[in-house]
Amino acid sequence: SEIISRTEGFGGYGTITFDSKRRLVGVGGNVKYCVWHEAAKLFGDPYLCYPSTCYGDEVTIPRVLARTGYRFKRAGTLAQGAPVCDFRYELIARGVR
Repeated sequence: SEIISRTEGFGGYGTITFDSKRRLVGVGGNVKYCVWHEAAKLFGDPYLCYPSTCYGDEVTIPRVLARTGYRFKRAGTLAQGAPVCDFRYELIARGVR
């Protein structure tokens, strides 16, 4: 696969990936700064933003993407102690779920 675009800003960076036939196979990014995470830290517990924000991503985004032939993947969040909130929208190979 080939990364066509890499953007920086908004507290992180993102990529758009195409296969050798120039078909979109993935979009992803790493968020390094999150206002909700910063607010939770002010309240004394960085994890507080996970149930209010990050969990919503993990429930809603996969359902929306399932209709498009893509899946949502994430290894961790700032709230969980990861260095970035990563997210990937990846094309599902035909016949794979």
